[in-house]
Amino acid sequence: MNASRSLRGYVLLLLAPAIPLYVAYDVHETAALAASESRAQLRTSRRQAAEIDRFRRQPKFAATAVLSDQELSALVRQAREAARIAETAIDLIDPQPLSVIGRSPYSRRPVAIDLRGLNLRQTAQMVDGLTHVDRGLWVSELRLSPVRQQSAADDTELWNVELVLTQLVFCPTNR
Repeated sequence: MNASRSLRGYVLLLLAPAIPLYVAYDVHETAALAASESRAQLRTSRRQAAEIDRFRRQPKFAATAVLSDQELSALVRQAREAARIAETAIDLIDPQPLSVIGRSPYSRRPVAIDLRGLNLRQTAQMVDGLTHVDRGLWVSELRLSPVRQQSAADDTELWNVELVLTQLVFCPTNR
């Protein structure tokens, strides 16, 4: 028994200096693994930040192509028909040239549209029919002026409508 105690003592005596080395190695390995995971998370975060930045620069409410005059006329016709407005009520459709907005990748194309003799419901329906987020279209200006009444018996309020339909277009080559 003494020999076995003595052997255990020698083993412990030999292993005693190795225990701090083992603990130090384990701590080092744990720290190295944590550092490696941190580097991987940093790479992922940087990649996600770059993606967020790329999405920030992309259009949220813009078209990627300018509507042709034919497409524009068709859109106005559809909105007019949906609002039950007579074709003769359209006095003017005047597309303006595309203009770059500052130093941005966006351009805008205003279209002046004048309508005569509409009631407010027709005006609201026309504006709604012309607004298309997916095509970057919205009514950016709206002016109403009353139509002089023809007779006292007619109590319907009619308005002449001047509006500007604006198309926002994303053109990354503008820069």
